[in-house]
Amino acid sequence: MLETPLDKAESHSTIKREEALVKKKQRWAVMMIGSARTYAFARSSFIKNVLNQTDPPMAMDVFTSTQSMNNSSCSIEKHSLGLLEKDSTAVRFNQVNFTVQKGTQGELKKTRDRFLDEQNALLQLIENYSKEHDITYDYIFYTRPDLHYTTPFNILAMERAIKGNKSTIFSPGCCKFTGWCDRLGASSYQDFSTMIVSTEDWMRSGGDKYTYETAFQKRAEYVNLTRFDLTPKKDYGFHTLRFKYASQSCNGVTKWEGAHWTDMLCNDMITPDLETTPASCTLLNNSNSCNILN
Repeated sequence: MLETPLDKAESHSTIKREEALVKKKQRWAVMMIGSARTYAFARSSFIKNVLNQTDPPMAMDVFTSTQSMNNSSCSIEKHSLGLLEKDSTAVRFNQVNFTVQKGTQGELKKTRDRFLDEQNALLQLIENYSKEHDITYDYIFYTRPDLHYTTPFNILAMERAIKGNKSTIFSPGCCKFTGWCDRLGASSYQDFSTMIVSTEDWMRSGGDKYTYETAFQKRAEYVNLTRFDLTPKKDYGFHTLRFKYASQSCNGVTKWEGAHWTDMLCNDMITPDLETTPASCTLLNNSNSCNILN
């Protein structure tokens, strides 16, 4: 039976619908790892400049692995935990069962816990959710709860770069580290998950002597991933919002020392500032950010 012009038109329309459906199914799994800390302050920038930075928003599901910090005197952390649980597709609460020591040994212990234990556990959570809901994830966006995004992150440019160059991983060139920025990254789901599940083998092959961002680089290279960056640099801008910056925010400061665009430092490189003083606790607890859940 000959195909009529109407049949061809309907067939073409069906193909277009199927292509649109496939395109729509391109999904990102956002892998967010770290203590809740200042998420209540960073949250609005994350939602605006990552999750909702396109119209319509990207298909992005947020999976979180977090824990409470030892210093719970500030209610800001409780609010941050509550917001993480509210915003995440699934949350994994983990118990930090060791005391971090100063020096290399303590740093190596933290590296192992973050890169081996936490990432593997969170990846399993994502895969379980994927099977349960019949979802296929195409990409992973790796971040942490205390990152404040100063401009819309060009996720579409990242997608194009990953599609056009197999076996690549995004790592910002703004961080003046000895390795790659371990605070943020992106790759295809297959490549990023391969890097994660290969961590134990990498550790046994000598990787346990590396810390933080150097470990991030060496793990990627272990599974033959090459780094790429986004251009122009205005496609991203972020910094780590430490407690001291959050307390300054409570006091009306809108520009923080150490909060730089990507052609400069993108992180606070001076002190982690994990401790909070009674004065900063008062500022945090009285800030508008603490009323988000109320």
